[in-house]
Amino acid sequence: MTQLTDKDGEWIFIIPIEGLRLTKEVNEEFVVNRVTFVTREKLPRIRKRLGLPATLSDLTEIISQNDNGFKQIFKDFFQSSKTFAVLPYRGKPKEKQKDCIRIVREELNILSLSQLGWLRRNFNNRIEIKTSDKALIYSTIDINKRHKEFTHGVKTIFNPAPFILDKKWISFHKKFFFFELLKIIGGVSMVSIKWRTILHRAAVMIGQSQNSNDLPFCLLWNVIALEMLLTKEGEKISDKLVSRCEYFLGWNEEWASEKYDFRIRNVYKKRCNFVHNGDIKLIEIQDLLFTDDLIFNILNNIVRYKNKIQDIKDIVGFSEKYEAEKLLNQKSKYQFGKFKLMKKHYSENDYKEI
Repeated sequence: MTQLTDKDGEWIFIIPIEGLRLTKEVNEEFVVNRVTFVTREKLPRIRKRLGLPATLSDLTEIISQNDNGFKQIFKDFFQSSKTFAVLPYRGKPKEKQKDCIRIVREELNILSLSQLGWLRRNFNNRIEIKTSDKALIYSTIDINKRHKEFTHGVKTIFNPAPFILDKKWISFHKKFFFFELLKIIGGVSMVSIKWRTILHRAAVMIGQSQNSNDLPFCLLWNVIALEMLLTKEGEKISDKLVSRCEYFLGWNEEWASEKYDFRIRNVYKKRCNFVHNGDIKLIEIQDLLFTDDLIFNILNNIVRYKNKIQDIKDIVGFSEKYEAEKLLNQKSKYQFGKFKLMKKHYSENDYKEI
């Protein structure tokens, strides 16, 4: 079996996922971009669509017929989780394993992004590649699409309730940006290649923030994502973050009453103090929750107007025209009249649980 890891071909990379439950409402599978997340029960039923050469039960009989050890490995692998990530690739399993794991992690983070706005921070779920119950390792399977053969890999890795994709989750995201964002990332909705790349990277970064409980890094990922979406190289970041957030959200009375201008500058200052001085003592949970709301609303307004905002230059141009309208005390034509602002509300008990 070892030599198969060096065999060039068309392969299907499969890895178990922990903390994700796919319900009938999403048809027991969900595609982010290149990765299909699917239940254990449905995986055999869609094996032809995925390119698997035989049913999973057949493979256990075909592969290593005289080696019960490998058959048991194969059987145990597909009993190890209720959810799997499936990724087709071309190349040699030995050379592509790290890339496959990186892609699955990225797309788990993009999926985790959908917790933003949907759940309060203290109820966020951790979704990740499943590790062994006995050791800090994870197991992978690569199945050759054209031949009845597979490789099995084991790799050491640093290690609550599952994140459930159900009817309520679907209903919520139909009102906001997540499904449209997936279309942009997947190339279905047309924007500039550069802007698609920025949105993809920002989505991964925000998802990392949602998928972690490390307060300083969660804040850092959120603020960097805001910088990616709203600013250009060479600009004074703190000023432009404020003015471009105001373009999207300044129409709402909460912009002034909740002192968004001051709070944006404040979290950016804390981000810089963390990055440049390693100082995290001033970062508070309220800062993170504020950036959660901020990034949710910025993304929501950007994606909802994807036909008009197809590049960072569009945001720059529209926000500058909005600034001119403000100076002339004119009603804005460039906020498009339908920008939205939504906030999650937290209690004192919520803060203690985050």
